[in-house]
Amino acid sequence: MKDAECPYCGADVEINHDDGYGYEESEIHEQNCGACDKNFAYTTEISFHYETAQADCMNGGEHRYKEVKQYGFPEPRLLLRCIDCDHETQPALSEATRG
Repeated sequence: MKDAECPYCGADVEINHDDGYGYEESEIHEQNCGACDKNFAYTTEISFHYETAQADCMNGGEHRYKEVKQYGFPEPRLLLRCIDCDHETQPALSEATRG
C-alpha cells in the first residue's frame, strides 16, 4: 500500500514508522526513497472519520439484544449484547437453558 509518493522520482513510498517515528503532526520528518535513494521531507496529518447510527435505547427505547458467547472463564458463558450500544446483560435462567 502506498503511503506517499517520492517528490523526486514519483515512486510509491511506504513511510517507515519504526518506534513511532513520523507520527508527530507539528514536525517535519525525513524519509529515504528506496527507488532513487534520495531523502525527502514529509509532514503528517492525522484525521478521524466517524460513522453514526440510530440507537433508540440511548433515548429511552428498548435494547435490541443478540446472543454472544464470552470466553475466558472456566467455561464459556452466554451473554446478551445490544447491537446498537454494546450494553451487555446475562439472560434470564429460562433463556440460558433453552435449547
